[in-house]
Amino acid sequence: MTNIEVIQEFYRSFREKDDEAFRQICSDDLEWIDEGFPHRAMHKGADAVFERVCQGQSGQWEGVTYHIEKILESGSAVVVFGHYEDSHQVAQKAAKAAHVYDIRDRKVCRFRMFADSHPMWEAMSTFSGNGVSQSFC
Repeated sequence: MTNIEVIQEFYRSFREKDDEAFRQICSDDLEWIDEGFPHRAMHKGADAVFERVCQGQSGQWEGVTYHIEKILESGSAVVVFGHYEDSHQVAQKAAKAAHVYDIRDRKVCRFRMFADSHPMWEAMSTFSGNGVSQSFC
């Protein structure tokens, strides 16, 4: 499996909440860093990431999807360019984001997100009064 295929499987398992496949594609010491994002955090370990990010935010970001535009590979790093889009169309524009992955032994060992968080913060302030919930997972 190439590094790009590892990342494609990572997105599939995350999107489909495939716990077993997610844990197999991630290293035990996985680092998840999304500092600029609403509900920003750093998580350590595949179990913590799956439980806190995917299952932990279930329902909170429902309707928000990450659309991949381009995937680039350089050595053990894979960079994915894309944008988050809100199917409820509360946010007026898509939020651009780059996901940077480090791969070790055909497993994701670090995820870092760099995002235009302004549209997300605007959408969250709109959600506070209308009961709409969202999930990235």
